[in-house]
Amino acid sequence: YLKPGLDHILFDGIYNGVGEPFICPLSRLDRRAPRLTETEKAFNRIHRRARVGIEHSFGRMKNLWKIFSKPYSLDLELLDCVVRCGVVLTNIHKTYN
Repeated sequence: YLKPGLDHILFDGIYNGVGEPFICPLSRLDRRAPRLTETEKAFNRIHRRARVGIEHSFGRMKNLWKIFSKPYSLDLELLDCVVRCGVVLTNIHKTYN
């Protein structure tokens, strides 16, 4: 399901079919289609755990730093730096609190 050496972005199941590098959980929407295999079910469990952990981290960052709880209105060229700083500060906060 994942190609080695490529970055992937975990997406919710609502975005199924958007293609690489977006990874969505596997599903069988058509009732006539065969059920998911055990390998596919295992992939979905791993995907779900990773995505939930990421969502919790973003939620923690949003709760700690007000800049992430409202629409971003500063220079877009600074956005990458702001997000990286938020991640680092959140990790420091989590480590020492």
